[in-house]
Amino acid sequence: MKINYELSQDDYIGFNINFIETSPVMKRSLFIQRFLFPIIYLIVPNFLSPIMEIPYAFLMVIFSGVALMWMIFYAKWYKSRIASKIKKLLNAGRVPGIVGAHELVADASQISDKTLESFTNYNMVEKVNETKTFLYVYVSEVMAYIVPKSAFKNEAELQAFREILAQLMNKKV
Repeated sequence: MKINYELSQDDYIGFNINFIETSPVMKRSLFIQRFLFPIIYLIVPNFLSPIMEIPYAFLMVIFSGVALMWMIFYAKWYKSRIASKIKKLLNAGRVPGIVGAHELVADASQISDKTLESFTNYNMVEKVNETKTFLYVYVSEVMAYIVPKSAFKNEAELQAFREILAQLMNKKV
């Protein structure tokens, strides 16, 4: 099966955000950053109050407010920072072959992607993550083919692709 499609910068950013939201390691890291740091931050008034001779309750109100804001907005800020860094990488040309035209070829023995700048070939699929608009075909823990569902002519072609992926996933050693 041969699939031709275009990937945009937003598609690649969406893949990375999806990875953050679905990877157990990334979810745990985000959880720790989102909640552990504010808890540590709430300990600071215990040490700061006697040194600066500022009432503990006053410091606790300020530090609690900051900690609460951190917990509420950190995940959104983190994802926007990831998107910003990815845009910089793509605009600097450090990640060739991601954005632009792709030709994905998949059969029972392998999956490969030809772009103007690269060719990759894998005979195993680690996992497939399906969203409303994309199939992310992971060939390693952090590397995946990003396939828009709009690249398929119809639902039957999409289902045939899913079956090929299932065969490639069964080849795990």
